[in-house]
Amino acid sequence: MLVGCVLWLLSLNAPASVAIELGVDEIRGDDWVAQGLDVSLTESASGDLGIAIRIAHLALPADHGDLEDLRLECPLLRRDDQAWECPEGRLRLQDSPLQGQDASWHGSYDTGGNLRLSIPRLAVGQGAVALELTSGAGGWSARIEPYRVALPRLAQLSAFLQPPRGWQLGGRASGMLALAGQAAALSGLDGELVFDQLDYASPDGAQAAEGLTLKLDLAARADGDAWGFDARLGWPRGALYSEPLFLDAAQGPVDARAAGSWDPTGQRRALDAGSVQLA
Repeated sequence: MLVGCVLWLLSLNAPASVAIELGVDEIRGDDWVAQGLDVSLTESASGDLGIAIRIAHLALPADHGDLEDLRLECPLLRRDDQAWECPEGRLRLQDSPLQGQDASWHGSYDTGGNLRLSIPRLAVGQGAVALELTSGAGGWSARIEPYRVALPRLAQLSAFLQPPRGWQLGGRASGMLALAGQAAALSGLDGELVFDQLDYASPDGAQAAEGLTLKLDLAARADGDAWGFDARLGWPRGALYSEPLFLDAAQGPVDARAAGSWDPTGQRRALDAGSVQLA
C-alpha cells in the first residue's frame, strides 16, 4: 500500500527531479512481522524512475526463519497505464535461512493487483535455486527449481525434511517444485525431482544407503483437510540395506508407483493403488 501510494505521487507531472522516502517502524501480520521498513522512490527530470525497499528484519511465517537487512532495488522502473515493471533489479540479504544473498531479479505489478517476481539464482551452499512467484485475485503460485542443492542444507530449512535424530544424511537435489494456493493455504503441489549421491545411515546400522539416485514425480491436490496424491519413484542407481533386506539397483532398477490420500489432521494415510517392479 505504501509503495502504491508513492508510485501514484510520482505519476503526477513534475518539472524537476523528485525524491520521496517513507519509513515504518513495524508492520505485523497474523504470523509474520517486518521491522525497519524504508521505501525510497526517485524520479529524474527526464522521467526515469527508481525504487529501493529496505526491511531491517523480517520474521517469516510458520517458523521458516528470519531475513536480516533485506534490500530490493530497481534503478530503472518502467511504467505504462496498466502496470509497473522492473526489468533488472538487485536483491541483497545480509542473512537468511538460505544464507546471505546478492542476486538479480525482475518483476511487475499491474493495476489489477497482479504481482510477478522472478529470481534466476539464489545461492544455497554449493548449489543454487531459481524462484518465480505470482500473486493475484485468483491466488498465488510459486515455482522453485533447485540445482544440486545439498540435502543436509535443505533439511535445515524445514522440520519436514529433517532425518531422524542421529541419522547421517548426504546427497543433492535438483529439479522443479510447483506450488499453488490461496492466502496462507496450500492447495496444490507438483514436483519433478532428482536426488543423486544420496547416502544415509541410522545410528544402529539397521538402515543405510550408498550412492542412490532417485527420481520422484509427484502430483498432490488438497481436498478439504485431506490431500490426494499420485507419485512415481524411479531408482536406477545405488544400493540400500533395510534390515534384513539388501537391494542393489545394479541388479536391476526399481520402479514404484502409488496413488492415494493423506489426512495430516488425523494422521491417516490411504493407498488406493500401487505397484513395485524390481529384479
